[in-house]
Amino acid sequence: MFEALDVNAKDVFSANFVPFRSPAWADLHDPKGAIAFSRNLWTEVLENSPARLFMSLGKAAGPQVAAVVGATYESSHPVGWGKHKIDVYRNDRNQIVLALPHLSRFRIFGNGRTQAAEVVKTAAREAGL
Repeated sequence: MFEALDVNAKDVFSANFVPFRSPAWADLHDPKGAIAFSRNLWTEVLENSPARLFMSLGKAAGPQVAAVVGATYESSHPVGWGKHKIDVYRNDRNQIVLALPHLSRFRIFGNGRTQAAEVVKTAAREAGL
């Protein structure tokens, strides 16, 4: 993914949208409360962020991040792994959110898989990176 973005990993900020440990969204204790807490937390952080591209590793977090930055669904793109897709969201400040299948479960980069890399490259270019 870093190759597709042409960035160094040390230049990337990475965090869990919901900062409470859980093996899956369905296993969260009080999922509605956890999501509400997280939206509030990230709204304060992202309001002042100069970031132009946000990526969620896991499709459930993507719409949540998009809601925080005021982005709406724009399109979906196949990643070359069965029916899985990357969903693209964009706001009026040209910030882009990519909701990817979780990389711990789906190997959508490497081994000749280029569809996901092309989607990421295009989004980065459109975001001005």
